[in-house]
Amino acid sequence: MIGADTAAIASPGRVSLLGLGRALLNPITLAVLWLAMLLLAVGLFENLHLRSDRPQFSVFYVAGVAWRRGLDPYTVDLDRIGYEFGLQTLNLEHPTDPPAFIVLFGGLTALTPYTAYWVWTSINAAMLAAALVLLFGGGIGLGWRLGSLLAVLAIFYPPVAEHFVLSQSQILTLLLLAAMLRLLERNRDVAAGAALAAAGLLQLFPFLLFGYLFVFRRWRSLWAAIGFSAAGGLLTTSMFGLGNSLSYVHGVMERMRAPEWIARSGAMSLGALAVTIAISVRLWRVRHRDAEWAGFTLWIVTAIVILPGVEVYDLVLMLLLFAALARAAAIGRVRRRALWAAIGSYLVVGLVCRACPPTSGLQLLVWFIPGLSKATVLALAPMAGFALALGYLSSCWFAIDQIPAGGGKAAAQI
Repeated sequence: MIGADTAAIASPGRVSLLGLGRALLNPITLAVLWLAMLLLAVGLFENLHLRSDRPQFSVFYVAGVAWRRGLDPYTVDLDRIGYEFGLQTLNLEHPTDPPAFIVLFGGLTALTPYTAYWVWTSINAAMLAAALVLLFGGGIGLGWRLGSLLAVLAIFYPPVAEHFVLSQSQILTLLLLAAMLRLLERNRDVAAGAALAAAGLLQLFPFLLFGYLFVFRRWRSLWAAIGFSAAGGLLTTSMFGLGNSLSYVHGVMERMRAPEWIARSGAMSLGALAVTIAISVRLWRVRHRDAEWAGFTLWIVTAIVILPGVEVYDLVLMLLLFAALARAAAIGRVRRRALWAAIGSYLVVGLVCRACPPTSGLQLLVWFIPGLSKATVLALAPMAGFALALGYLSSCWFAIDQIPAGGGKAAAQI
């Protein structure tokens, strides 16, 4: 279905990427891209294999050990426990992950740190593969060639490499939210609510999607999410301990009251949330799948904006937006402005991903431009925020483009 594939890249008269799309969808080009992806995977594996510190993984592991010993992971001296296992914890006083994640990760502490590290890395790889199948596989209107192309571009997305190098946990959230999106699409509301509850208990910020379910009147999913969240919270508290759970709540409140967070994120978060609600109120009347995907991804990107201290690896969740845009482009429900903003976000973040040199534009600049110091290049790191801003702008435009000009219930073909 070459015609369907190229239509997904560009709607006639709307997007000027048709020629590039045809070139990329050539079987030989696809084969070269997949070969390059395999070479990148080998290089990433070597990078992971040579990393003996694994600092973020160490925090997860040591926090799990502390919990299993009956200690409060949010107040105990992690360095002291980490020293027993030869692990580094970056002098952190406590982890920032919710109790449910520490309980979940605690099972890996029955293994040695080295074995647990590779088990965790393998689980992340499997979850990434499952998420890509949900986002770019069959059933969403993409031909196999375009789905394959988007999957390999997702793997090349620099935050994915940074996520693995830093042993992060956002791919788990990506999988749960991708599952929620597809379940909502199939009207499996209770299961979708369960997926949201799991994502929220493990990372907290996905609970913002309660607002999405409320605005779009997905009542069964909303009540299911509330019920599963309450049940999961009670189960977690019984396992983790009430005192430890309250310690986490106290830590969250302290971080949100910190002047630096208020100055950096407070006003921007409130503004983004207000814009998202305003767009969603107009969007909920539009009854087609792309409108719901647009609303869903708008709330996801808003949740990332609200996150205190967003890091590059958090942007792996932007793959949800990219998948929704690709799906909408396949039937002409997306305009150039949303696509170009998303492409800009994808490219800009490549400049600031420092953890994995093969995908880092900054590292290449340091290597190939004489006299350019690393300090000068690192000064560009705030461009990660610019990449997020472009992503948010893209999600807003994508959602607005689903609203018919006359405000009717049926969206016009775009």
